Amino acid sequence: MNKAPTCSACDTTMLAGFVPDKFDATGSAGQLSWHPGKVEEKRLLGLKTGGVRYDKNSAKAITAYRCPGCGLILHFAH
Repeated sequence: MNKAPTCSACDTTMLAGFVPDKFDATGSAGQLSWHPGKVEEKRLLGLKTGGVRYDKNSAKAITAYRCPGCGLILHFAH
C-alpha cells in the first residue's frame, strides 16, 4: 500500500508500523506475516516440536496501520 489508509472509524490518516513476532532467546524478533493454508504443527520423529510448518517463500509480510485518533489497527499483507 503506497498511501496510508484513512481510519474508517474517525476519518484520521493512519500511521504505518509492524507487529513484532517470533521472538527468540536473544530477544530478536521477526515481522508478523500471513501464510496461506491451514496450520500444521511441526513434528520431528512423530513428536510435536512446539512450532508450525512455515514456508518463508509463501509468506507475505504484514504492515499494521494504527489510527492515532481512536487506536484502530488494520493489518495488510502486501
